[in-house]
Amino acid sequence: MERKYIFVIIIYLLFSWTFAWGQSTFQISLDKIDETIISDVVVYNDQTFMALTLNYNEIEIIKLDQDANIISSHKFNKPGARFTPEPKIFKKKNGDIFLLVPENAGGITSKIHFYALDSNLDVKKSLTIPNAYPYYDWKHIQEFDDGSIIVWVSNSKNTKLSVQGINMDEEYNVVWNQEYTFTNGDNMALRSSIIIDDECYVLVRRFANTTGSINYNCVLKIGKNGNILNTFKMNFDPNHIDKNNQGNVIAIGITRDNQLICAKFDNNFNEIWSKEIGFAKVPFTGEDKNALVAIEQGFGIDVFDNIYVTIMEENLDEFDGTKLLKLSPDGFVLNSNILLDGSHTRVDKVLMMNQDIIMKINSANGSIITKLNNQLASTQCSSMPFCTEIKDFIVLQSKDFDATPTSGPSLLVTNPLLRSNTNVSFTDLCNSIDQPYADFGVVQNNWCIGEYINIDLQTLYPHGRSLWLLIHDQDTVFQKSKNPEPFLLQKAGHYKILHTLVFAGCFYQDSITFKVSAMGAAILDRNLYLCPEDSLVIDLSTLGLTNIKWFDGDASSIKTIDKVGKISLTYVDSNGCENEDMINIGARFLPKIELGDDVTICNDSSHLIAINVGANDLIRWSHSFTDTKQIIVHQKGLYSVTVSNVCGETEDEISVDVIDCSTKVYYPNIFSPNNDGINDIFEIKTWNASELSCNIYDRWGNLIYTNVEDQITWDGNMSQQAVPIGVYVFTLSFKNKLRNTKEMIAGNVTLVR
Repeated sequence: MERKYIFVIIIYLLFSWTFAWGQSTFQISLDKIDETIISDVVVYNDQTFMALTLNYNEIEIIKLDQDANIISSHKFNKPGARFTPEPKIFKKKNGDIFLLVPENAGGITSKIHFYALDSNLDVKKSLTIPNAYPYYDWKHIQEFDDGSIIVWVSNSKNTKLSVQGINMDEEYNVVWNQEYTFTNGDNMALRSSIIIDDECYVLVRRFANTTGSINYNCVLKIGKNGNILNTFKMNFDPNHIDKNNQGNVIAIGITRDNQLICAKFDNNFNEIWSKEIGFAKVPFTGEDKNALVAIEQGFGIDVFDNIYVTIMEENLDEFDGTKLLKLSPDGFVLNSNILLDGSHTRVDKVLMMNQDIIMKINSANGSIITKLNNQLASTQCSSMPFCTEIKDFIVLQSKDFDATPTSGPSLLVTNPLLRSNTNVSFTDLCNSIDQPYADFGVVQNNWCIGEYINIDLQTLYPHGRSLWLLIHDQDTVFQKSKNPEPFLLQKAGHYKILHTLVFAGCFYQDSITFKVSAMGAAILDRNLYLCPEDSLVIDLSTLGLTNIKWFDGDASSIKTIDKVGKISLTYVDSNGCENEDMINIGARFLPKIELGDDVTICNDSSHLIAINVGANDLIRWSHSFTDTKQIIVHQKGLYSVTVSNVCGETEDEISVDVIDCSTKVYYPNIFSPNNDGINDIFEIKTWNASELSCNIYDRWGNLIYTNVEDQITWDGNMSQQAVPIGVYVFTLSFKNKLRNTKEMIAGNVTLVR
């Protein structure tokens, strides 16, 4: 069995700025044994931040430095009052501190106390907003450029929700007090607010309580005088809005089908860009991942207009940690990270402090405060990237609602808070969990046909989703479960078990490969043979076989064979499966070659030398580098060939003699038959010729002489009469004795007297 690791490589473009004054990260919780909670945090300056805590009728303001060291702490209470959760703290540019502290008055009818404190935390102003809805984050304070402020709350007068805006000058005197409602009577609840160029953008939620209405989020644009200037509704529901340093509106929210949207608008809500953020499809299934949902208050923008979004994903079979996403000013992902702490449940606030990130988080262990660097990582707690898929989204606007301002409920004078010193402390808190992994084990003894493979569930990563593939040469079995059913091995062949862990949108993979042998599987070499008087050794010792039994009863894993024919064995293979194999060992012999007797050839001819050998035999000729089975020779010499195979080599040779095979014919071109004893006879002499036949013709073509003897002589007579002087033509036919071929020549001779 072989294990293969496949790592999914996640590449992110890291575009970030690191400041020389950047501090180490931390994660702290309040040391309290009672029901005290951290309700809110606010950045006071580049070096300090404040935490606001709540315990029934007491609140505390704790000032800490950038390393979470406590600088000061003060307790405030109001005799007879019982504060409810979610008091909020805000900081003004001049250093003043604002508190919005809810007090329960029974049912949903309640009130919120407004306190303005100076930098020494002395109360400068205190007012009560009656009927203000106390719960959630439905209360905000925004500051205009001239130092005046506007307080936004949700009002629950007569059990009906509306939004109340209270404008105060820089001395916190009320300038105007307005209540905003939907014209058709639907409930209106505050979500968030910003100020751009002295105009308020108020994000509200419409809760339908009239026929034909639906729930959705929309934005009211309100002038500094409290008048409604415009209304905006989009084809997604913004959960939170903020502004960047260029005066643009950044909105985060969800569509009707729960797709996370981040969009950038100008101050008239014209779209600049909009992105849909989600997870990629799950491999092998094509399923979409659960939609991502932005947390309403988990949203911030740094001095470079980078956007920080905290994300939740409601999926019971995956870890629900704190997921953070950093987008560029153009909407591209710069970083994404998930804090691996099983106690994290919800981020309530994200603040920027020297490009570091301060977050207030609700967890299973209570409220905690976390500081991260600008790459979304913690130096104390474990973290890992999570994977997103970004695509463009088109924002559509409509205006199918009307809102109306009326005079808001009058504010009441309230008793100021009583302040006293207190001692508090924080504890470092990191409940880290393991990094995700796809590794797995199997509970398996045998890898045989008909056996089941069981996944060892104790080896699996406890979070995320598990996808399983049993991949065979011919087919594939798929399962999607943290507790997969056993896989049945139905066929022989090569197998792979591929495990894909889907965690936080990222894919991690691990696999094992193994082979299941068929019955009668070939473990013996099918090309074994024996040469005469030879033997061979079969070595099976590296195959992990047990219970070996050869055809002759031998149980050795190393077997010597000295006879040809069939051999067989039974065994148990490395997978624990019983099996058998059988082969036929063939015979091999030395090459047999015969070049023939020595030969003599003519000098203008050739001789073919050929051998008949096996296809795998090696041939080596003495006169050339060719390895062909035949050669053609033209020259005299001694030719040899060596043929070799697995059994050895054989050699033979042949002598080739080369002679001149041409015929020679000699005759005079003139003779004088006058009996003077000189040139009286015309005679033809030959070499390498036989069966001569000669005919002589006069100038008119008359045959005057013929002879078929081996010796040709003519005395110049025809029928014992002298022929006239002149030129006579002759033909001579004969047999070439060496070639055994018929040849003929023609010539002429001059007869004189």
